[in-house]
Amino acid sequence: MSQSDRHIALLEDDVELEKVLTLWLNCTPGLIGRLAIREETRGAWVGFKQPTLEGMAALDVSALTLAQKQSLALAYDQLCSQPLLPFPKMAEDPARRAIDAAVAEALGLPDFSVLRELLAQEPVVCLRPLS
Repeated sequence: MSQSDRHIALLEDDVELEKVLTLWLNCTPGLIGRLAIREETRGAWVGFKQPTLEGMAALDVSALTLAQKQSLALAYDQLCSQPLLPFPKMAEDPARRAIDAAVAEALGLPDFSVLRELLAQEPVVCLRPLS
């Protein structure tokens, strides 16, 4: 069984871990990870191929402590109904700010605000050339 197959089986058994991974994929480091593996397409779109997604770096939810899992799952429950602004507005998005704060706090990481602001200026995200 491959590592990605083990992670899929782990997630299928635990809704809490699904919530944690969903929160991670929507936080700034998770978005950076997805943008790093994107494939260029025509226009303002990007694509993701299945083999590339399977090899994508992501948070190892199986390595989290019980307290970290519970904290992140609770944050998901509190934030899942809040709409996310479009990527070009991520620097000012209160939901993304809350997601980043929850992930940083649970994992003992520094504030992601600067990264989120810089990412919002990335040409692929804001759909504008560098000025």
